[in-house]
Amino acid sequence: MVKWIVNRFLKRPQFGSIPVYRLDCTPTLHSTSPDSVAPWDRHILAPACRILYEHMVKFGNWTDQFVSDSERFRTLLDYCPSSDCPKPCDFKPVLPQEELASPLVCTACDNRMFVRLADFEAHRRSRSHQKRISKLRRREQEQSVSTDCT
Repeated sequence: MVKWIVNRFLKRPQFGSIPVYRLDCTPTLHSTSPDSVAPWDRHILAPACRILYEHMVKFGNWTDQFVSDSERFRTLLDYCPSSDCPKPCDFKPVLPQEELASPLVCTACDNRMFVRLADFEAHRRSRSHQKRISKLRRREQEQSVSTDCT
């Protein structure tokens, strides 16, 4: 899942794409306390709430109507002050040796474009591409049979 997110959102960002944040859930997973809610609140939920709050305040859309339990939300914001707010991950540019002079296009899959040869090859091996190819071949055979009969 992490690899898909990095490839989809960080290597090929589009104008207006969403920022991607990384939250470390390791302390929560390795917590030995019987109350597993506290580590979850502190390490996952509080930073996520802080990200949401900072984003809404930045664009002037924040009102307390968005939160059903505003006291709990304020407690979570106290766990993660503004100075500790997670930053979005940096975009990872495609390296020059990975980039092709002209993009590769898969005409079978609605002219989907690929910048890297490795991505194009992976796409050609994918199940969705294989199914699309077999469907197109089947249609061609049906059309050739129907034209031969007439």
